[in-house]
Amino acid sequence: MSLRSFFRSGIRNHRTAFAAVRRQGPRRGSRRFAQETLEPRLPLAVGDLLINEVHFDPTFGNSDFDQYLEFRGAPGATIQQGTYLVVIDGDQRESGDVHVVLDLSGITLGANGYLAITQFGSGYTVDPQATLLTGESKAFDLPDGRFQSDSPFSDRIDFIFGSNTFLLVEAATAPQLTDEVDVNDDGILDGAALGWTIIDSVAVARGGTNYSYAAITFAVEDTTLIAPNSTTIVPIKAVDYVGRIGDSTGSRAEDWVGSVTVEGERDSYEFHLNFGLFGEAVPRAFTGRQLDHLGSTNFLGSIHGAIAGPANAGVTVFLDRNENGEFDFIETRVDADAFPDGTPLTNAFDGVTLGTTVDDSHEGRFEVFATNNAANATTGPRTFSHAGIGFFDDSRRLRMDFYKPAQAISIDFINRSGLSLATGRLEAYSLDGTLLATYLTEPFMSGFRTMGITRPTADIAFAIAYSDPSGSPFGSLDNLQFIHPEDSAQTAADGTYRIDRLFDGEYTVAEIVPDGAVQTAPAVGVHQVEIVDSAPVLGADFAHQAAAPLNVAASAAPLVEFEQPIFQFSERGEALNTPITLRRTLDTSAASTVRVTPVSDSATAGEDFAAAAIDVEFAPGEETKVVEIPLTADAIIENDESLSLLIEPLTNAALGNLAAATLIIRDDDEGVLRFESKSGFEDTVGTLDFVVSQSHAVDGPFELAYATAPASSLPATAEVDYESTAGTLAFSGSAGSSDTISVPVTPDLVYEADERFEFLLPDLQPRVHRLRHSSAAQGIIRNDDPLPFTVNAVVPLANGVQIRLSKSVVVDQLDLFMGESPNGPTPDVLLVGDTVGPVVGSLVYDDATKTLSFVTSAGALAPDTYTLTLRSAADGMIDTEGLLLDGDVDGVAGGDFVHEFVVGQATGRTLSVPGFATGPGEEIEFGSRPGLPVRIDDADGVTHFSFELNYDLDLLNVTGGTLAASMPDDWSFQVFLLPSGMAMIEASGSPLPAGPRELARLLGDVPDDAPVGAVQLIHFSAVTLNQGQLEVRGHDAIHTVVNPGDATGEGGYSAFDAALIARIAVHLDGVFENFPHLDPIILGDLTGDGTLSALDASYVARRAVGLSELPNPVPPALPNVAPTNGAPTALWWVDDREEASDEPVATGADASVVATAPATLAEAELLDANTDEQAFRTAADALFQQAGEAEGSEAVAVALDAGADE
Repeated sequence: MSLRSFFRSGIRNHRTAFAAVRRQGPRRGSRRFAQETLEPRLPLAVGDLLINEVHFDPTFGNSDFDQYLEFRGAPGATIQQGTYLVVIDGDQRESGDVHVVLDLSGITLGANGYLAITQFGSGYTVDPQATLLTGESKAFDLPDGRFQSDSPFSDRIDFIFGSNTFLLVEAATAPQLTDEVDVNDDGILDGAALGWTIIDSVAVARGGTNYSYAAITFAVEDTTLIAPNSTTIVPIKAVDYVGRIGDSTGSRAEDWVGSVTVEGERDSYEFHLNFGLFGEAVPRAFTGRQLDHLGSTNFLGSIHGAIAGPANAGVTVFLDRNENGEFDFIETRVDADAFPDGTPLTNAFDGVTLGTTVDDSHEGRFEVFATNNAANATTGPRTFSHAGIGFFDDSRRLRMDFYKPAQAISIDFINRSGLSLATGRLEAYSLDGTLLATYLTEPFMSGFRTMGITRPTADIAFAIAYSDPSGSPFGSLDNLQFIHPEDSAQTAADGTYRIDRLFDGEYTVAEIVPDGAVQTAPAVGVHQVEIVDSAPVLGADFAHQAAAPLNVAASAAPLVEFEQPIFQFSERGEALNTPITLRRTLDTSAASTVRVTPVSDSATAGEDFAAAAIDVEFAPGEETKVVEIPLTADAIIENDESLSLLIEPLTNAALGNLAAATLIIRDDDEGVLRFESKSGFEDTVGTLDFVVSQSHAVDGPFELAYATAPASSLPATAEVDYESTAGTLAFSGSAGSSDTISVPVTPDLVYEADERFEFLLPDLQPRVHRLRHSSAAQGIIRNDDPLPFTVNAVVPLANGVQIRLSKSVVVDQLDLFMGESPNGPTPDVLLVGDTVGPVVGSLVYDDATKTLSFVTSAGALAPDTYTLTLRSAADGMIDTEGLLLDGDVDGVAGGDFVHEFVVGQATGRTLSVPGFATGPGEEIEFGSRPGLPVRIDDADGVTHFSFELNYDLDLLNVTGGTLAASMPDDWSFQVFLLPSGMAMIEASGSPLPAGPRELARLLGDVPDDAPVGAVQLIHFSAVTLNQGQLEVRGHDAIHTVVNPGDATGEGGYSAFDAALIARIAVHLDGVFENFPHLDPIILGDLTGDGTLSALDASYVARRAVGLSELPNPVPPALPNVAPTNGAPTALWWVDDREEASDEPVATGADASVVATAPATLAEAELLDANTDEQAFRTAADALFQQAGEAEGSEAVAVALDAGADE
């Protein structure tokens, strides 16, 4: 069940207007909407002027450059003479002193109605349609001496303690800096101010004993405020900015926002409202918002207009955001997967602000980010995080502030530890901080639980989610969803309306016409409507996505709810009492009392039902109770009617999910024309037959015209999915009379959603025929074609690409071939850069997530434009049901998938581990030391690193770790191993020098029962450097279960292993036959030089005949450099299939080679690489080719000797 469907079933009838509109929808034909472009601001009359923004004494800025003022009025208007901004000191010692006078007389406002005033040297970007005044030589040194200040520092608007009142006034006599306007220090203006007309005002009180002379005051903590004329006091932790929200005109708390500001980078002039330790925005939903709108609307916009005509007052208009023709609810999903790893999410989603809080004070602390956390995510690879930490405990709580109150919220809580029980907690709060409801999950060991809270009305201003301290603190959070009603307003007496707090976007304005409204034809006169201003405007276009269901909120009191969401009763021609069952759950040991209140929907209180509320008492232990709602029968021909039933807890009770129900009164006064929906599968049904019948007799025969039409929801296409059908139904008028409509259905081979068509019945007139049809019958064409096999997403990685498939792929038959080999077929998975050409890598498939990962072994993808091709063929990309990949997404199986993406220049540092091959029962070793090396490409200034390494426990057993031998002695190191297959590593110490280096080694081995040939992805997550101060990313790596050099995977070493490596070294093969998904470098590169060469083959050949042990793999240097190994000095040809002969292997120093196999090792002629290296390499390549062309189960091998004696 989606969040929307849950919400409707549980709450849809809490408000009568919603229920009426939800069933009928706005009848748009009854009014005519004339659409015009709306300017994104509230129009002001010429002469009107408002203070719009004040940025003063920036806490993290420079008061000589960063302050500004903004005013708003009518577009192009000239400010009348005698208009001033007066700044009055609010500090106790100088209260009432005038410190700034700004003469605004005669200034012409911009084409958009805005005036911005900035200081000299300011770098702000101002809307070009606004009028801009700026200081000429310092601060607010404006032309014509308009700005006067007695500040001892410069011409600016902050003073010593910075507690000030900003008054916009009209005055016949210009205010003076010498004016004292509160002579008796009582907070009431006197003196020269008695001659002023105050147009607008705002004040800030920043600590101590302060005075305010404005209508609205932002007062910080521990302020003793004297403000008898302030109608609105807004508590705030710190403030250096105040601004109007959108195009507000009032002095209420909802009209203004205040905050401390922070500059993104020094001198960048990209200030934002603070989130964190030094104060936060009020309202908090504006935390983090950019001050990027100087000279234009602040943060949000509004829609405003008027309805013409004599009946234009009290009309409800709304923004039909989902364009379904109904006044209902908007569902929004907030998912970290919508953004790349590391993206700040504070203001990433319209409608909600994300942040963290530390305790019950709910004060903000840190930003929230999207973080790769695939092991714990519920909808994709990323979850919410803060400061590089992917879990939220009691001291790090996720806070969600809504721009408009929500009515229902849900969020997924994940137990990431897998070691101990965790309990998720979700709390919902009102605007004043009152706790409305709490949800607690049951304690659980692993996986996730969806936490949800639903309210009777939209009153959730903010919510808090975290790991309850009763359990493990390692709880992650993902997939926030919330619901709120669509925005609406009622027209005033003059027909005007206004809807505020809208994000950028386009909106459809609709109206609600009450049930029973009589339409006139044409729709004019009393029903005429004209939208003076309408979309497009500032606002948001919310997405509508499916969501997880909400569960019952945890409560100490028993939960009381209706037994079902809908009750139905017939009038039966007489009055009756309808039994409605309530049930009680949880602790029912004590008595409980609730009140059930009937509320009018389409049914009318007093006429259709008795409106009196009924108190219901549950005795101790009683779990169900029946309450009777009196209904009144009538003889009126009418549609079915409904009323809402609401539960109100009185004593020892809380609301369950079904705290509201719908009671439908079925009208049975007249006969019913029964017309039921039919469905069938498109490829087999042929036709859908609809039987239309009478249940009761009427006077005489009649006919009824009909015609098919696509349904409004999931519409089928006429002449494609079904044949258009029209005709006339004939009825005798007697009970049981019927006729049939047959609609042919067209089969296809395309997978698609079920589709619908419906019927138009233009001539049905209930008051003539004394009939009504029982439902809007639909034909439902059900899909019976298989779900296509498609690519859901392509996610570029730092060192490869991740391919998310819709279904399981037959991975065993996929081949790489490492590029477009002229001797081989086209690869099934091919990644090609425009510049770098084919990319070599390995494939890893995770069937649980249907994810195919292509990972390079050579580090990060170089900056380039890449093309990914997946071959759709019977021997290529097919699903486990044999269906070809629908790569071109045309709904039909077949067609290669081709996707292009761009990799830009990488930024930040890189943490990596090398790809490696280690067989069952073997310890991980690199070089002469045990363990898997963790390396960084540049350690300059690193004092701390942490990361999570994710792996498959069936293939790898990590037992611990240690710092690299070269790390300073003062560094500390911790490893935390989770049974889910995760190693959490953290280390810190003194700053490291610049350059690549090894940081640590992870110790471990491969289980004895690990299957040879299995491949896994070693995945980095939650990677941080210096507690998140340095940008860093992790490079995933490949591990295959096989011993290095065992190219056959048969265990041990043979001449054939060496031959297979040799064939790839001379480009005869692209992959090892038994390891078609693996980059051969991982298995065969024993020298660690990043290539397959003669020397790699010689190591295996020598080991096959017992001459030496294989070297431990050496991790490639960062960056790659030429290998330091000496060139091999001797070459033999060995064939263990036949008797040895006396023929030489290779002769001469002129690179001539004689095909003289087989030969004995003792009698082979040697080529000395130290004497003639070119001849040696030529001879080696030729012999490798001969070895590769040899046939038979026993192998031909090539052995190269790097020693002097053998």
